[in-house]
Amino acid sequence: MALRGVLQLLFAVLLCVNVDSLQAVQVGGNGTLQVGYYWRTCPQAERIVKEEVAKAVFSNYGLAAGLVRLHFHDCFVKGCDGSVLIDSTSNNVAEKDAPPNNPSLRGFEVIDSAKARLESLCSQVVSCADILAFAARDSVQFSGGLPYQVPAGRKDGRISQANETISLPPPTSNLSQLTQMFANKGLNQGEMVTLSGAHTIGRSHCSSFSKRLYNFNTTMSQDPSLDPAYAAQLKQQCPNSSVSANLTVPMDPRTPNLLDTSYYSGILANRGLFTSDQTLLSNSSTAALVQQNAHVSSALVSELGIMAIWSKHRTADEDHSLEALWAAHSRVVRQLDEIAMDLFIKGFSLIMAPIMDCLKHKHFQWTSDQQNSFEAIKSMLSVAPVLALPDFKKTFHVHTDASSVGALCSGESTSVLGALPVASRFHSLERSYKAL
Repeated sequence: MALRGVLQLLFAVLLCVNVDSLQAVQVGGNGTLQVGYYWRTCPQAERIVKEEVAKAVFSNYGLAAGLVRLHFHDCFVKGCDGSVLIDSTSNNVAEKDAPPNNPSLRGFEVIDSAKARLESLCSQVVSCADILAFAARDSVQFSGGLPYQVPAGRKDGRISQANETISLPPPTSNLSQLTQMFANKGLNQGEMVTLSGAHTIGRSHCSSFSKRLYNFNTTMSQDPSLDPAYAAQLKQQCPNSSVSANLTVPMDPRTPNLLDTSYYSGILANRGLFTSDQTLLSNSSTAALVQQNAHVSSALVSELGIMAIWSKHRTADEDHSLEALWAAHSRVVRQLDEIAMDLFIKGFSLIMAPIMDCLKHKHFQWTSDQQNSFEAIKSMLSVAPVLALPDFKKTFHVHTDASSVGALCSGESTSVLGALPVASRFHSLERSYKAL
């Protein structure tokens, strides 16, 4: 399997699994969110939302990023309660009309269309908050991300006030400000760096970063941390005039509509669009995370990270979540198994053993053993093998997996020499078993 740089940086996933920290309103048989919550009451709910998102995104691809951002701006204020969707009234300015949201938030019409269809099919059953969470998930998939399950059962908030959007991190934030804002929501720096990666899709108004180009401080007009060539490009797209206030540019010019690791590579090249992006390099800890995310096979690492974060924030009575965790766990292990053969990670089964064992108990348990295993696998997946010319005076070793139809050949050093096709004595059913 070829290694993919598809980055699973879903605001939707991380915000949903951190729902307790974000103080979202939860419901359910025991007061918690559930995967498949509408299975009996409105079984077509998720399909209908996906259809509406597909129509919108294929008509205007920028709406995928818009829906992800809409979900984030909902969750980060008072929890994932749909309050960002509430209209202002004559005596109240709602969240959607606050400066961080108006005029930049997009995708309201997609949620309205999905809600209208669902109301005609199963009236007053599916909450707007859940529709928004489903729509963000589908937008991620349409942007190249892998599908994932969304626990549902949120109730819609009834209060929406513009002044509460002050908790949203602005693009001008430095690292200390960002860290504090995310900490206020129960999110650590690692999760902050991951969530920042959603800037790999979508566009931004020039006004969000123009100060870095023309009025950085009293001694310098241009931010010295910004790559000069990139700054020159941005100045062409955003001239220093009142006209540029309504102009937009892609946040990740290399792959503006693809959820990948290009955002992190851009930061390493001093091409982070916002101050809040480039500031991630101002601290050794967050810089290391940026470096790691730029080079690791992040589609897998992020799913493992999601499992760890989910475990961190779930309660003891969330046994129904084990089905979703098991599905994610099984998918990750299958992919890691294939990648391990691609890279030949020696001792892979021993390193992965704690992660394999974490679901054998009644409750999903993520301890220091699983975290150490996770960190070790991340490190090994981010370091490519060193190729070397074969030394025919030394012994060659062929490494095979009983479930595979291929093998890896290596010399007595640790260098991988290449993959060699080999015949398999196993029939099709036997090849589906893992030899970990």
